[in-house]
Amino acid sequence: MTEENLKELRKQITVVFRKFSVNPHHTPFKREQDRNLAGRFIDRLNNSSFDTGSLPYFSKDGLAVKPSKVECVFALMCNAVTSYWAIVSEDAGLSGAYEACLKIHLAKLDKVYNEFDKLKLLGDAKGYCLFESQREDLYSKESKSEDKEGTK
Repeated sequence: MTEENLKELRKQITVVFRKFSVNPHHTPFKREQDRNLAGRFIDRLNNSSFDTGSLPYFSKDGLAVKPSKVECVFALMCNAVTSYWAIVSEDAGLSGAYEACLKIHLAKLDKVYNEFDKLKLLGDAKGYCLFESQREDLYSKESKSEDKEGTK
């Protein structure tokens, strides 16, 4: 992927993330601390290298650890950033799949921004999310791994 394409991806992500961090009157984040943290995700896009340890709310499966709608948004933001960095660091063969994932994450964040008060917190001890599709993905992965273990 060319630098120009990566710049365009960063721009798309930044536009979505700024919705949550810039205007305190039109964001679902009521606390300034949360808005500032949303802004820190933008910084992660512009680093010269990527380290998941420096990313707040890193989650491999995109689920929040605590039962909080705001933390669910942070988990989605984290997934968007990790998808971007996967595109940057992967070979060209997989970048299309990561781009598709990134577009899904950004669409979910747009939906969260527009419908935050209507969305319900979903989850259990495995993690929390705002979209049923995230739970379905998690449970389908678990059932596939159990099927593999059962056939051994």
